[in-house]
Amino acid sequence: MLYPKETLTRELINLSGMWNFKVDFDNNGIDKQWFESSLINPSVMPVPASYNDITTDSAIRDHIGDVWYEKSFYVKENWKNKDISIRFGSVTHNAIVWINGIKVAENKGGYLPFEAVINNHIKWNEVNRLTVLVNNILDDYTLPPGKILEVKDNESNDEKSKFYAGIIDKSILPIGYKVQDYFHDFYNYSGIHRPVFLIARGKTHINDITIKTDIVDKTGVVEYKVDVKGDYNSVELKLIDETGKTVCKSNKLTGSLIVENPDLWQPLNAYLYSLDIRIFNDKNELVDHYIQTVGIRTIKIENDKFLINGKPFYFKGFGKHEDMDIKGKGLDNAINVRDFNLLRWIGANSFRTSHYPYSEEILNLADRLGFVVIDESPAVGLGSNVFENKILLDHHLEIMEKLIKRDKNHPSVVM
Repeated sequence: MLYPKETLTRELINLSGMWNFKVDFDNNGIDKQWFESSLINPSVMPVPASYNDITTDSAIRDHIGDVWYEKSFYVKENWKNKDISIRFGSVTHNAIVWINGIKVAENKGGYLPFEAVINNHIKWNEVNRLTVLVNNILDDYTLPPGKILEVKDNESNDEKSKFYAGIIDKSILPIGYKVQDYFHDFYNYSGIHRPVFLIARGKTHINDITIKTDIVDKTGVVEYKVDVKGDYNSVELKLIDETGKTVCKSNKLTGSLIVENPDLWQPLNAYLYSLDIRIFNDKNELVDHYIQTVGIRTIKIENDKFLINGKPFYFKGFGKHEDMDIKGKGLDNAINVRDFNLLRWIGANSFRTSHYPYSEEILNLADRLGFVVIDESPAVGLGSNVFENKILLDHHLEIMEKLIKRDKNHPSVVM
């Protein structure tokens, strides 16, 4: 899945900002079809952000189940002949999306992007209503897993206090009280955590790009594969260095670009090329344009050494978190840049994305600043019987496939 970028042919509308918000305390909003019309008496919630710490209401912070988001938007008239999609950077943990009351997407898993084509559901020259249901429940079939604890009527007060020790206050709990339990060491923040984009691109467009790099003697090799959706006539590819100079060209969708004496992507000394890709129709009109960053580097394990560009690399760094006060796991570029400055200041050269996939914006920064990344799935807190749970195993495999597709071209990601 390509990261959303504005180019010569692609346009974006960033829907980040203030959204309507409503907690579904009875978890019956779907049954009552809240998606059919505007939310009644909503509050205001910023996106991207976790909703938990935005208000002063503990019932909202500790809510288990569904919350609802709503946003109005317009679509440009000149987008009518475009392929229009809506893209969420991440919604934690499960999401259902409606446009004007029609379901367009459903996603399970809280840390990776998903998108849906919405052409058939848009109103032109009218306001459109975007509704998102967000569910934060962790159970035996989610990543990470968890379970709901509930006080039963056959438990004594002592049993209740012991059962909930370390989770909530040991005071006497009412029968039916529920709390989300989980097996990892970070708070279960929930919400729309990363940007939401409307994307307009041509009916014929670049659907995916795969980059692999190698170094042979002093020559860089950039193997590439471009997947195009729709009919096209010709293609132009240029590999451009940081000064804007074109170092090699191609007119094929699959091939190898040879770079003499390349500037390598090195830890803490990053160098990024730009692969400029243009697709033309039979009238020689530009129908799609995308720019993919490329870092030329190699990775190899030799005996007990981890080699980057043939040189031993020693990982010095941290297991980080996307976690801050007020915004929770919501994307914050200022905080992210500050974190990278602190990493460099303390002498780190790497980090792992404990314990879930981080935002694409963080990986883009790592590419640019030369930090080495160990990329993780959200499979934290798993029990020993994980392979006996086929539903969870299948979900885990699906998440890993999505993670690799998203992050395969980042030179910073080494495992």
